[in-house]
Amino acid sequence: MADLFWATHKPTGTPVVLKQLRGKNPPLFKKQRMAREIAVGRLFSHHPHAMPVWDADPKNAWFIMPRAQQNAADCREELADPSALRELVENVCSVLSAAHAAPRDCLQL
Repeated sequence: MADLFWATHKPTGTPVVLKQLRGKNPPLFKKQRMAREIAVGRLFSHHPHAMPVWDADPKNAWFIMPRAQQNAADCREELADPSALRELVENVCSVLSAAHAAPRDCLQL
């Protein structure tokens, strides 16, 4: 559906990721899906365990987010510790809980 590109935010030097739909004229349903992803990213940008959207194309063809410091695969050995795995699961659950608590119309486009 989309390609990810590692980049650097020129004014700040911050590592970022550009997520861009494939093709010059992506189908409407892909732009609508990207629009939902952008809206949710912006809605939960304050949440400590959600990936925020920092900038986006008004036509919903791309958006910019910070680069993640790590992913679960990078932390495989650390996550073998049940307390570390529990913390990860609790963090994911906190984002899901916030999404379920959000007004329904905030998550629909």
